[in-house]
Amino acid sequence: MKRCGLILLLLSGYVMVCHFQSDQLVRQLHLVDLQKSWNDAQQYCRDEYVDLAIVNSSALIQEAQKWAGSTEVWIGLSKSGWKWSRLGPVQSSWFNSWSPGQPGTGECVTISSDGSWSTKQCSEQHSFFCFNGMSSSIILVPTLMTWPDAQSYCRQTYIDLSSMIDSNVNTMVANMLTSSNQAWIGLYRNYWTWSNLSTASNLPWGPGQPDDTQNCATIDASTGSFYSHNCNEQRPFLCSRGESVLCTVWSSWAHLDTLGTTLSILWVALSFGVRS
Repeated sequence: MKRCGLILLLLSGYVMVCHFQSDQLVRQLHLVDLQKSWNDAQQYCRDEYVDLAIVNSSALIQEAQKWAGSTEVWIGLSKSGWKWSRLGPVQSSWFNSWSPGQPGTGECVTISSDGSWSTKQCSEQHSFFCFNGMSSSIILVPTLMTWPDAQSYCRQTYIDLSSMIDSNVNTMVANMLTSSNQAWIGLYRNYWTWSNLSTASNLPWGPGQPDDTQNCATIDASTGSFYSHNCNEQRPFLCSRGESVLCTVWSSWAHLDTLGTTLSILWVALSFGVRS
């Protein structure tokens, strides 16, 4: 959706006409040359500016390159932690049952007959568990599907993929599997998102990127490419200072007089519309 507007300002004898769309706003950036972790950088930007920089267009990438100088700097792009399909982000004290060496690099999770969890690529096909709305009612669907397809099936046919909220539910679900089987549950690791929680897509990753084990992103000033890093690394960062509208001075009082226009008061007209 694009936010559209028309701003007409009559100030000091001049008319400024600003007709814009939300994707044409100028997002002002600022380089903060302090060494901070990604989370600390985000907090600093939110305290002093608006947020870590959202660099989601070719124009903004070029602008970020200008500000970043000759180094890699944090931007407002990160991969969030684990989420349940139905319940949302896990809590700090959440129940989990990872197998030794897990979680790995996969984004989606299966449960085995011993109750242990393992990460898998979401494109793999497994049977899966659906929750049908009652605390004791979990359905094993034997059809092999990818995790996204299993999620869609559960949401269309029942409620959602199952959440392992405690050891009792986990044991009950595990007992429904044979010794050699694994099945999808509703746990997954979120994809890359911008600091305003909008989904990030078509990202200009550098060679071999992103690294699935790293959850925060930088922009390389020399290439404009994105790189994933450990969020605890200390780096300078780009903050967003907000959005501005570029306006054009259209006329003076004298010019308006030639158009037969009579204006005697200072006024501001602002209108907005939304279109897809």
